[in-house]
Amino acid sequence: MRNERIEGGPATRLIQLIQRYGYNKDVDFELATVVSPPPDLRIKFDQYKGIILEKDDLVVCEHLTQHTRRLTDGTTLTFETALKVGDRVIVACMDERQLFIVVDKAVTF
Repeated sequence: MRNERIEGGPATRLIQLIQRYGYNKDVDFELATVVSPPPDLRIKFDQYKGIILEKDDLVVCEHLTQHTRRLTDGTTLTFETALKVGDRVIVACMDERQLFIVVDKAVTF
């Protein structure tokens, strides 16, 4: 740690703190495309050509899978929202790109 004194206005002090301690980004978000559907899910990053992640590399949010919910009145609902080939997805890249979480489908209007 440096012994330099932080001086100036609030913005200047913030810049000095960032320069002193660095910037650590914990999460990146990337767009990807499903190239193989579950159960053998594979996705390909849009920005990084040729990088394909296999199912063992991915954690998928439950709402993107076929799943069942039981309501308080005993009714059971089955959601069939499984990912399909060509679906665009938003992927959270964490732990210095050691953990990849498929967060949601990406759509444009």
